[in-house]
Amino acid sequence: MTIKQRAKELLESLPEEVTAKDLEAELQTFIEKLKIEEGLEDSKHGRTVSHEEVTQLMSRWLSE
Repeated sequence: MTIKQRAKELLESLPEEVTAKDLEAELQTFIEKLKIEEGLEDSKHGRTVSHEEVTQLMSRWLSE
C-alpha cells in the first residue's frame, strides 16, 4: 500500500466532526510511524552511518 493510500485510509477512518487539533495529532502520529518504517528499511539495507562517522560530522559542523 502506498503512503498516499495509507493517508487516505487514515482520513477515511476519522469521524466527520474531527477537530483540527485531533487531525493534527493523527497526522503527526502517521508521519512519525512512516519515518520509523523508513529508518528500519534503511537499516535493513545497510544505509546507515557509524557512530564514528557521526562524531566526525558533528565535529566538523560544530567548528564551522
